[in-house]
Amino acid sequence: MAKVILSSDQNIDYLFCVPITSFVWGYFGFKPMIIILGKSKYTDLVYEYTMNYTNSEIFEIDYIPPYKDCTIVQFSRLYAACLERDTNEYLLTGDIDMLILNKYLYRDFDKMNLFGPDLTGWLQYPICYIGMTTDKWRNLLNIEYDKFHENMIRDLKNDIFSSSSKFEHYWYSDQRLITKKIKQFGENNFNIIPRGTDVNLGGMATNRIDRSHWIFDLNKDYIDCHMLMPVWNDNNFKMIHDVIKNKVERNSEWMIEYREKFLEIK
Repeated sequence: MAKVILSSDQNIDYLFCVPITSFVWGYFGFKPMIIILGKSKYTDLVYEYTMNYTNSEIFEIDYIPPYKDCTIVQFSRLYAACLERDTNEYLLTGDIDMLILNKYLYRDFDKMNLFGPDLTGWLQYPICYIGMTTDKWRNLLNIEYDKFHENMIRDLKNDIFSSSSKFEHYWYSDQRLITKKIKQFGENNFNIIPRGTDVNLGGMATNRIDRSHWIFDLNKDYIDCHMLMPVWNDNNFKMIHDVIKNKVERNSEWMIEYREKFLEIK
C-alpha cells in the first residue's frame, strides 16, 4: 500500500482535521503516516478517533527551538523516509487540510512524481503533492533511516530563513528546500505533472473544491478539496461532511460525534 505523509502541531484548526483527512485518504488507497508535534488537551481524543476509524501510523516529534511549530511540522514531511523501514514503499506528501476525492494521485509508484508546479507559477514545487519511494527520498535529500531529527535539524540550520519571523520566509521553508534539492538533482529525472488552472475561478487548481471559492457539484469528479477553516465550525463542518458523504462510500457518521466531543473540550 502507498502511504501519504501528513502532519500537524497542536493548532486546533489543523489538529482537528487529523482523523477526518486520514479517513478519506485511507478510502482512496493510501495509508496515512501522521507526524504530530507536541501534546495538548485535544491530543488523546484526536488519537482515539484516528486509530479507531483509520489505518494510520502516528509518529510524535519534539519541539526544536527556535523554529516555529508550523515550520517544524511542514518540514517534517520531507523526512518521513527516515521513519519508514521499507525502502520500496511509495511515500506521497499531503496537507492535513486537503482531502483527496478520487484516484488521481494513486499512480506511477515507480517514478519520482511532482504534481502541480504550475500552481506556483513554476517558482516552487508544491509540497502537496510530491511522491516517490523511500530509497529515492533518501537519495534526493541525503537522509538516513532512523535519523529523523538529526537530518531535519541539519537542514533547518542550513536554511537561513527558516527561523525568520517573516511569514513569507518561514512558511515556505519546506517548499524552498525541496525545490532546491530537485533542481540540484536534475528536473529531467522527475515525472512532472501540471495540474492546470481554471480561469473562471481566479486561477485555482482544476477539479478542486477550494475554500476561497466554494463550489460543490454532486456530479463532478473532483481531485481534491481544500477544506473550509476552521473545519469544526458548524457551517463549515456540514459542507465538508456533505462532500465526504458524497465521495466516500464508507460510513462517516462518527465524525459528528467526534466534532461534538472536540467542542466539549474546547
